[in-house]
Amino acid sequence: MSDAAISDAALPDAALPAYERVKAFIKAQVNLGVWRPGAAVPSEAVLQQQFGISRMTVNRALRELVVEGVVTRIQGSGTVVAQLHRISSPSAPGTSETPAAPPSAP
Repeated sequence: MSDAAISDAALPDAALPAYERVKAFIKAQVNLGVWRPGAAVPSEAVLQQQFGISRMTVNRALRELVVEGVVTRIQGSGTVVAQLHRISSPSAPGTSETPAAPPSAP
């Protein structure tokens, strides 16, 4: 990943705890479409250096993002942006809470 892709302007507010800043940064990159599903997230070492924090703090942020479904960790390969899963809702516009009746036989 190039330094140009990670600018100081993209870094979250310093008032947040360190692990929350890392989470906010990664979520922003995903939400802006900079990192697409399946794209590699910078390594713990890169994020550690970028934010000036410990590796375990970065690790905590990544673990929480896994639980939230934002990223997936693959042993030996690293962390990638999670694939998006479409979730249907019965109350979504254009849907019905009751299934449509099957067509009647003639």
